[in-house]
Amino acid sequence: MSERRSGEFLAYALGEILLVVIGILIALQINKWNEERIEQRQIRAYALNLVADIKRDMVMINPVDLQIQRLMRQSDLLANYARQRPIEAFDNAELFFLTNGLAYRPFAWNRTAMEQLKNSGALRQISNDLRNTHAKTTAPGLI
Repeated sequence: MSERRSGEFLAYALGEILLVVIGILIALQINKWNEERIEQRQIRAYALNLVADIKRDMVMINPVDLQIQRLMRQSDLLANYARQRPIEAFDNAELFFLTNGLAYRPFAWNRTAMEQLKNSGALRQISNDLRNTHAKTTAPGLI
């Protein structure tokens, strides 16, 4: 009779161990899902910041383009004025007018979101996700 109780106890103990192991595996999976959800939320925030930076840059492209076109026209005028003219024939007022404002100031592109993305290491995750997505949508053997 004691062998029967030992067998029941052993079966009970194994059942308990199995339940604990299953519980741990479930907890680990839930933790993994939660970490992936947090990571995806962060990547989404980085992507939204990148979009905002690009939109701000696009707003600034038009004034920069206008400045460059004005500088090119002014440079052409100056070149035409100076072409085949002796230096003694240069008029100070005309030169001042033709050279005024020729200093081009380069536009500083918004790089804050990209730098945050690079520094966080999330850029590598996005690259992996893009590669995995590309691999799933491409026919086998074409990658």
